[in-house]
Amino acid sequence: MRSLSVAALVLMAGCAATETGNPVAEQRLALTAVSSAPAVQLDAGDGAEIVVREAWVVLGDVRFIPGSDCDSGDDDEGRIDVPGPTVVELVAAPEPFVFDLEDRDYCRVRVPLERADEVPGAAPEALEDHAIVLLGSLADGTELEVRSRDKREAEVRSRTEPFRRGDAEASLLLAFDVGRWLDGLDLESAARDDDGRIVIDDDDNGELLDQLEENMREALELFRDLDDDGRLDDDERSTPLATGG
Repeated sequence: MRSLSVAALVLMAGCAATETGNPVAEQRLALTAVSSAPAVQLDAGDGAEIVVREAWVVLGDVRFIPGSDCDSGDDDEGRIDVPGPTVVELVAAPEPFVFDLEDRDYCRVRVPLERADEVPGAAPEALEDHAIVLLGSLADGTELEVRSRDKREAEVRSRTEPFRRGDAEASLLLAFDVGRWLDGLDLESAARDDDGRIVIDDDDNGELLDQLEENMREALELFRDLDDDGRLDDDERSTPLATGG
C-alpha cells in the first residue's frame, strides 16, 4: 500500500484461456463516491447539511461471482478475484482497476474491507488500522471525522438477471453512497471534542458508528460507466447492474 495509484496495478485476475471457452478481455472498474441524500453533498451547495470532502476506503480482494440464476448458489469455481488491499479516496475519482474478466454471466460482486497496515502519504493518519475514514463538515462549519474498523464484506447482486462483461460496454462503476452512510444520524446531538469537532469512532459517539456501519451494508451499487469518466451520471444511475443489501 505504498502507492495510491490504482492504475499502476495491472491486476491480472485470470488466464487467457478458460475451461468454459469464453473469451477473456480487459475490464475497467472505477470506484467513486455518490450521495443519494439531498442533505449530503460531495461539494458545497444549496441545502447541504453535510459536505463530504474525502472518503477513504481500504479494499481487499474484489470478487466477481459468476452465475446464470442469481437466486441460486454461487459458482466459486469460476470466480474472478481482483487482488487487494488497495487504499482509495473515492471523492477524487481514482484511476480504475484494470484486470482480465471472462465474458460470461455474473450475479454478484463482493467487496471486502480491510484495515490499513500502512498509511500512504496523501492519506490521513487516522486511516492507520482502520478500513474507512470520512472527512467533512456540517453547514455550521463543524468538522466531521468518521473512522471505522469494520472489516465486513459488502456485496452487490443482480435483482433481476445476470449481467455480462460485454453488457458493461468495457467499463464498470462501483458507487459507494456516502449519503446513505450518514442517513438518519443525529449529528446535532453528537458529542464534540475539545476542538469542537464531531468524531465518530470506537471511542467517541459509538452509537452513531454502529448505525453508520449498518447503513453501509446497502450503500453500494454497480453500474455501467457508459462514458468511461469514473463518475455516475444521471443516465447511468437509472439502470444499476447490481445493488447492495
